[in-house]
Amino acid sequence: MAHGVGGRVPLQQTLHGYSEGHRLLASSIDLPSRDAKTLLMMSDASGPAATIGAEGYLTGFPLVESGHYALARTWPAPELPRPGCVWTHTILIDFSDIPSLSSAGGLLDLFRRPRGDENSYRSPIDHSSSDRSDGFGVPGDLAKRILSGIYGEPARPIVSAASDGPTRDALVLAIWAQQWPRLRRAFRFCTLSFADRSSANATFDLQFLPASGRVRPTQFKGAVDADRRDFVANDWLEDAVSDLAQGAHGSLRNFLRAAGSDVGGRESFEPLAALHALSLQFDSDPTAVERAIALLERTMATDQGHAARSSIVRAAAAAADRIGAEGQEFVVRNFALIDATEAPAAAERVGSAIWRRDPKTLFDIRSDPSKSAIAERAIAALPPASLIEGVSSTPTHLFELLEARPDLATEPAFWSLQGASGSDVLRLVGSSSDRADDTIEAMIVSGGSLARAAQTVFGSDRVLRRLLARSGDLAADGGNRSEWLSAVASDSDAVARVLVEEWLDDAQTLEAIARAVSPDSVPNAYGDDPWLVAIRRRSAPLENAYLASFLLIRALGRRTLQSVDLVQATFDIVYDAAEKRTLPDDAWRILDRRLDRSYWWEDWDKCVRIRHTVVSMYLDRGIDALAFVRITERDDFFVALIGALSEKYGSQRYLKWMRNRMGDVGIGGERLRVVKHAIWF
Repeated sequence: MAHGVGGRVPLQQTLHGYSEGHRLLASSIDLPSRDAKTLLMMSDASGPAATIGAEGYLTGFPLVESGHYALARTWPAPELPRPGCVWTHTILIDFSDIPSLSSAGGLLDLFRRPRGDENSYRSPIDHSSSDRSDGFGVPGDLAKRILSGIYGEPARPIVSAASDGPTRDALVLAIWAQQWPRLRRAFRFCTLSFADRSSANATFDLQFLPASGRVRPTQFKGAVDADRRDFVANDWLEDAVSDLAQGAHGSLRNFLRAAGSDVGGRESFEPLAALHALSLQFDSDPTAVERAIALLERTMATDQGHAARSSIVRAAAAAADRIGAEGQEFVVRNFALIDATEAPAAAERVGSAIWRRDPKTLFDIRSDPSKSAIAERAIAALPPASLIEGVSSTPTHLFELLEARPDLATEPAFWSLQGASGSDVLRLVGSSSDRADDTIEAMIVSGGSLARAAQTVFGSDRVLRRLLARSGDLAADGGNRSEWLSAVASDSDAVARVLVEEWLDDAQTLEAIARAVSPDSVPNAYGDDPWLVAIRRRSAPLENAYLASFLLIRALGRRTLQSVDLVQATFDIVYDAAEKRTLPDDAWRILDRRLDRSYWWEDWDKCVRIRHTVVSMYLDRGIDALAFVRITERDDFFVALIGALSEKYGSQRYLKWMRNRMGDVGIGGERLRVVKHAIWF
């Protein structure tokens, strides 16, 4: 349990020295016997016939059983009667408090050579970890050589005879302070060894030998002589040396504290330091992220380096659209290491990048429950155009994508995809009734022959309404949209239902329908004629010559129950346009097929054919003669109609009926005179 609060760390201490032999003189803590024995041994002189300077030397080593790290200073004790005696003051740091030591420099000030005050060592030390900076002044060339040996040869002990005592102490303590807590609590060192202090189960990582040359490096089994070892000053080493001088605020050591929490010993320092050097380039060089991934995968097992891996995963996720497939796959494999608060945004970035590279890979990820969130977030966030472009390369996943993003059906480009009109896709589209109109619109705009499919899914009425809502385009479009209207309008009952709906009130839309159906297609078995309902609902008078011609033809047929009303509503428009020769050619073409022909008339005379056909309808069907009077509002047209009527066989009886009906309702004037004049007897 960590004790350090507000920068203060409680430290235990012991004092060893001579009293009828080298032994423990005072302690603030009771240690297990094994740790007490280790401490006794390490507190004695560092070799036979050791010549120790007045400043003494430092030793650092773990006491595993009690969970403490021992940091000791040993001084010569020439004042004692027995030669070779030493004093050793040991500071014991609880393993759990090591992370709280933001500074190691202040520890040097805690060491006290006893002056007859042994009892003062029986109380803990209340230490402030921020008492002093760790910016130790050590020669850079010596630091490079020692660091290169320690971390370049991580499986072997390192020895050196370079420099003097104070420099060694500063360098070793700086190296120890730079390490992350897990490595720090396992690191063994001695700044003056007259014999190898390693044991079978506890190898010392770093030992400095006397500068006099009395002790040879070869006496240290398997050790690397750092003074004679060649090394290359690479980026990680330069970074590490620079960090030694920066002290507690060094960028590297802070990275190591975060990234090294679950990695092993010295062998992990070089790759972690290299990762830190690469991390400084992440924002400016995307390839640095990929190099960091490759380094991590090469140097650390998958069950190690979770903190380092997490750091790289976050960086790779941030640069997901700038790294390659291997980098993206690394993020996916290790996505669980990303903090839950960052995961949604990271999933969106990574999944989107994978989609742009290879959509099929994202679908594979989606099928894995442990990683599906990456795909789900990306699919939810990607713009429709990107999704549609991507799924075109893997059409077998079209249905799956549409399930996740039903809004894609409202994009025209979707309906050009392979499989878009498949039965399963259409059923799925039909289940989103709230998007029906937008989907129909997209199907229309796509340019595909999808009218029948749309009718099947959404029904003719709804498709027709959507088509008519854009009638301005339809009326002028002789291509796909007109084909749509023709296809949908083949459901004449649907056309009839739509015609009587109140929203349909403009002539252009009615004309669009008229161009898509035949005059007799819409049923009128009972009630008002749907076409008549539609034109009567309009607030403005009917002026559209094509629509009027279409409705006049309907009136002349037998499908409607309101022929008289349709004639009355359309005759003047059609006849006036024919007389003025402004009748559109397409309107005349539909009229020409229905109007009467005779040897007595010229076919080119449109007015003659219109008059005689209309007159014949009234005469042959025995329509109320008073209705004939109301065919037109213009007297000159009425005169022409009476003239055409008088030429018909049996017209005299009809004219007399007309005269009588006009008298019954009080119609006189010029029209009555014209009728009477046409009666021969």
